[in-house]
Amino acid sequence: MQMKSQILFEPKSFKNLFLSFLGFFVAFFGWFAFPPLLPLTLKTDLNLTKADIANSNILGFTSTLIVRVFSGYLCEKYGPRKTMAWLLLAGSIPTVFTGLVNNSAGLIAIRFFVGILGGTFVPCQAWITAFYDSNIVGTANAIAAGVVFYVMPALVSSIHISHSWRIAFLFPFGLIVSTAIIILVFGDDGPAGEWKPKIIVLTSTLESNVELLDRQSELDSNHSDSDDKQSLPDNLIEYFRFAIKPTTLLVAIPYLCTFGSELAIEGMISVLYLSQSQKTGLYLTEQQAGNYAAVFGLMNIVTRPLGGYICDFLSVQNKKLFIILLGLLEGLLCIIIGSFHSLEFTTLFIIMTITGIILEQANGATFSLVSHFERNGIVSGIVGAAGNLGGIIFSLFFRYDSNFMSILSMGIIIFVLHLLLIIIPLTNK
Repeated sequence: MQMKSQILFEPKSFKNLFLSFLGFFVAFFGWFAFPPLLPLTLKTDLNLTKADIANSNILGFTSTLIVRVFSGYLCEKYGPRKTMAWLLLAGSIPTVFTGLVNNSAGLIAIRFFVGILGGTFVPCQAWITAFYDSNIVGTANAIAAGVVFYVMPALVSSIHISHSWRIAFLFPFGLIVSTAIIILVFGDDGPAGEWKPKIIVLTSTLESNVELLDRQSELDSNHSDSDDKQSLPDNLIEYFRFAIKPTTLLVAIPYLCTFGSELAIEGMISVLYLSQSQKTGLYLTEQQAGNYAAVFGLMNIVTRPLGGYICDFLSVQNKKLFIILLGLLEGLLCIIIGSFHSLEFTTLFIIMTITGIILEQANGATFSLVSHFERNGIVSGIVGAAGNLGGIIFSLFFRYDSNFMSILSMGIIIFVLHLLLIIIPLTNK
C-alpha cells in the first residue's frame, strides 16, 4: 500500500490538499455569504428583526450539524472525495434560489438548506488525512481551513458594493458546481488509488497514535481472525456509541467550544461592532463594520495553521494540554469582554481580535489531535458536528440575551468545560 506523504508539497498529495480546501472554500463562500449582509442590507430589504437574524443563524448551523454527523459515515463508506462533491452539488441547489427570498421565513428556510455546504468541512479534513502522515497532517489540515477563513470574509464583504445581493448569490453557485466537477474529475480517493470501504489497516508504526486509539476496538479485534484489521461500523448505533466514548469527547468538547463560539461570533460580530460604534459615537457604516468583522476570520490564515503547526512538534499528551490551555484562555477573555458593556470600540476590537487568535489556534490544534484516530472520517464527522452544535447553543444565547451577556455566558461555559477535560484520559480503560 502506498505510504502517506511526510512532505507538504509532494505533488500528488498537495494536489488533493488543494482540491480539499478549494471544495471547502467555495462551500464556505455560499454558507457564510449571509452574515456580512445581515446588519443593514438584508435587514432592511427583508424587514428582519433581531430574532429573525438569530433564527436564521441557528437554522443554518442546525442543518450543518445534521450533515456533519452523517458525512463522517459517508466518508468512511464512499470516501471523502465523493462525499465532498456530493455535498457541494446538494448545497448548490438552495444557493441558486437565494435571490428569490422576499421575507424572513424565506431567509430562514434557504439558510437551513444552504447549511448543507457546511458539512464539507468533514470530507475536507478526512481527505487531507488520507494523504499526509501524522507528522504533517496537523499543519496540512489547518492550512486547508485557514485559507478558507482568510479569504471568504474579504470576498463576501465586497460582493454587495457593486452588485445587488440577489444577483450576487449566482456567483457562489457557479463556483460550487464547477468545483464539484473538478474534484470528481481530477481528485484521488487516496494514496493507494480507489477508496476501499470495507476495512481499515491499523499500522503498527504510529507509536503515540496507537495510545489514542479506542482500546475497546483493539480488544474486539483480538477475537477476530486478523489482529491488524478492524471492520467499519456496520450501523448507526455503533457510530453513535463511538461518538460518546471518552477519547472522542476529548476532541469533540474543545471543538464544540472553540469552533462553536467562532460560528456564533462570526454570525453577530458585524452587528456587535456596528451597535457598539454607535454607542461610543464612532458611527461606522455597514461596510466599515464588515471590514473590522472580517479581521476575525482573516486571522485564520495564520492562527489556525499555527495551532496545527505547534502541535506537530508536541506529544499526544502535550497536545491535549495545549488545547486545554487555549480553551481556558478563550473562556477568560470572553468573561472579560462580557463583563464590561461600555468598552470603547477600539478596546473591544483589540480584545476580540486576541480572543480570535486564541480560539482559532485551538481549532487547528484540535484537528491535529483528531489525526491520531484511525477512524478519522467518523471522528472528523463527530468533531465537526460538535462544532456546529456549539454554534447552535451559543447562537441561542444571542437570540435571547444581549450581546455582552451572551459572550459572558459563553466564556463561563468554555472555561468550565475545558477544566473538566483535564480528567479525561487519552485511552479508554
